[in-house]
Amino acid sequence: TPGSGKKKDLFYKLSAFQRRTMHKVLKSVVTIDETRDEEYGFLFKRFVAVEERTAKLTASFQRCAASHAELFRAQSDLSSTVADFYEDPTALQPVALLHKESSTYLATQVQPLLHEQWREHVESVSEKLKLRFGAIRADDARRTRYVADYDYYRHKRKQLDDDSKKDGGTHASKLADKIKDCDNKLRQ
Repeated sequence: TPGSGKKKDLFYKLSAFQRRTMHKVLKSVVTIDETRDEEYGFLFKRFVAVEERTAKLTASFQRCAASHAELFRAQSDLSSTVADFYEDPTALQPVALLHKESSTYLATQVQPLLHEQWREHVESVSEKLKLRFGAIRADDARRTRYVADYDYYRHKRKQLDDDSKKDGGTHASKLADKIKDCDNKLRQ
């Protein structure tokens, strides 16, 4: 059927692109009433700040985990070197062997448990936050598009109402329907 499927999507996207571009041009050339939601703007700015702090925290967590892994490797190398150094039965050889045993225990028993806990409690939460932040950003982009459409249609309706020369009966009702549709989308 005509106007369905991919063609409808393409035509819709092209007309939406044209409409939003025209709205941006009109905003820069003519004074247009813009829909502003001060509470939403304030909350979105706070979200952006939280997202930035979370990104910094995640990066710090990752650097810390890498440092721990490097520390375990370095400690294992040190204990092996010390044990090899004191191969003669001296007073320090038992200390060196005990150090090597404890280092091996840390590397084979403790470090894997720490790594697993790290994955479970830090990395998984971080990934969930990234997904949620992505969804919030997508919602904001969608909302921004709907606000642009809403303002564009309101401006067109105002132009039509102000222009007494044209008979805008059916066009005005279509615009009213589009304004109502955009308003409903914004409220979702």
